[in-house]
Amino acid sequence: MELFNQNLEFLHSENTLYSAAPPSLWNHQELQHKILSFYGECARSCCEKQVKLFLKHPQHLSMRFKTNNQSDYVHQILINKMNDKANKLGLKPNSKPQRGTIVILGLAAGYHIEALMKSINYSDIIILEPSMDMLSMASHHISFEKLQAECRNRGGSLHLIHSKRYEEFERALLSITQKIGSHIVSDISLYRHYSTPLFDHIYENFKIWRNRLASLWGFMEDELVGLSHTEKNSISHEITGHNNALSEFEDIPLVIVGNGPSLDNDIDYLIENRNSFLIASCGTSLNPLLNNNITPDFHIEMERLPCNLYIKEEQVRDPRMKDVVLVALNTVYPKYVNLFDHRMLFPKANDLGAHVYTQNTKQAGQLYNCNPTVTNMALASLTRMGFKNIVLVGCDYGYIDPTYHHSKHSAYFEDSSSLSQSVFSPEIETKGNFRQSIYTDRIYNESRLVQQSLIKSNKLVSVINSSDGAYIEGTLSQRLSDINPQKINKAAIMCEIRKYAQHHAPSPINAKNSIAQATNILFKLKQKINQTEHAPQMLALFAKELSKISYQPEYQASHYLLSGTFKYVTTTVASHINHLPLENQNEYFTYLKEVLMTSFDQALEKLSKTQ
Repeated sequence: MELFNQNLEFLHSENTLYSAAPPSLWNHQELQHKILSFYGECARSCCEKQVKLFLKHPQHLSMRFKTNNQSDYVHQILINKMNDKANKLGLKPNSKPQRGTIVILGLAAGYHIEALMKSINYSDIIILEPSMDMLSMASHHISFEKLQAECRNRGGSLHLIHSKRYEEFERALLSITQKIGSHIVSDISLYRHYSTPLFDHIYENFKIWRNRLASLWGFMEDELVGLSHTEKNSISHEITGHNNALSEFEDIPLVIVGNGPSLDNDIDYLIENRNSFLIASCGTSLNPLLNNNITPDFHIEMERLPCNLYIKEEQVRDPRMKDVVLVALNTVYPKYVNLFDHRMLFPKANDLGAHVYTQNTKQAGQLYNCNPTVTNMALASLTRMGFKNIVLVGCDYGYIDPTYHHSKHSAYFEDSSSLSQSVFSPEIETKGNFRQSIYTDRIYNESRLVQQSLIKSNKLVSVINSSDGAYIEGTLSQRLSDINPQKINKAAIMCEIRKYAQHHAPSPINAKNSIAQATNILFKLKQKINQTEHAPQMLALFAKELSKISYQPEYQASHYLLSGTFKYVTTTVASHINHLPLENQNEYFTYLKEVLMTSFDQALEKLSKTQ
């Protein structure tokens, strides 16, 4: 009774979702009956046996960032130096982690948690328990308060999740990661105490949701480039939301062409029926289309680096491209944008340049779901304009054969192109659109999931997926050859669209004032880091700073500039200290502080050049 009341008080004090529907207090006879019906034997013994089996074959994922000596990004230089130091100090990446995170699916009696914590020094524990009966059983047997105290003693935290759907679980994990720091994904274990459809789905998709926690971080240099490009683009072009700007053409079929390998299956159909629908090329898919004498009506771009121009300049300057409408983000390289006579620029959501632009011009309409690949940008922008009849072609988000990763008509298979050096590897197996499964990787899979999210939020948009790649929930799987071509007056339609895309009301901005706050944050953080005494304390400091700039609106510009770099740094440090011999931890930390001071000076120098 006393333990149960303590747990009830804990659940209320922590403001958990269980507070609205607290666990039930059972009498002794009722409790024993429920335990026996669930375990069939002694609950503690059963839990301990299960933990022993888990430890023989643990479900565990570690994250490490590779050394790249060609990069001058602040976070990458730190990664390179700390990788080298950790290796010299005896890093054993595949060893049992010195600390880490464990996600536990199911409580019941809860004795498995104690056994797990005795076996491995888990510092952060995340428990998912949707069943109130299982929560009640645990509340009669284990102390959540003591469990939390032990996590804090190890420099970590305890979190209880009440989610009943996979999407809710993912959102809860993301919130926890944002609150306590991305370093928790460095070493993460997954323990399933019992099976339910939800638990099984989470278990089977372990790598997918772990990867989502480590995706779309960005970094300082990327944001500075985007900010500079936004400032220059704002001088000549209007950057706006284009909400329903082309809705009069909402029923016109529009084909979004990605550069996936299955594009080769549909090239002949596109050639034959090119005048039956509007065509949007996406990034490098422009190359195979032009190689087959197909001129797109729209060309979609979202990459910001100058190399994007150099890779595609010959195709973009092709006389056939004269009347093509560019659809791009504010971050795209200005010289690239200026190659097009007709253009529509969108402010990219969660981007420093777009934030500064919309703050200065009071413009709305930031474009969400436009990352991580250009086909995300295509679907997000074209549906924002008002198109509701979409067909996806060559949007594979994976491959059947990793050596055949893009259309063979593209620059990826031209020896003279730098893209031909690209290497792809199968990281994840996912459901196929026209076959049982295909292979994908972290970025492509994230791109697929973003498309699903966008389609789910646009109920009035019809999307046919004709790509022989990954299945996209919310789309209709249909071969392109089975779609009956429509008669449309394409010339007249594009004439009207080009009229819209050539009129601009630029709103020039001055981006320098957005940097001062981030500079001040780095100065102060540099001093605080010098006062830390060990790596976990330093990780907690970064987490606190990251939480501040992530959740307080007045720090939004600094969040875009610094958050990604902070995440790369802390995740790298955690991946090292989790697998370094204990006797070498102090030497590692001493060197880390030196490297961080240098890294902060490098970051401050780069920021000063923008001010």
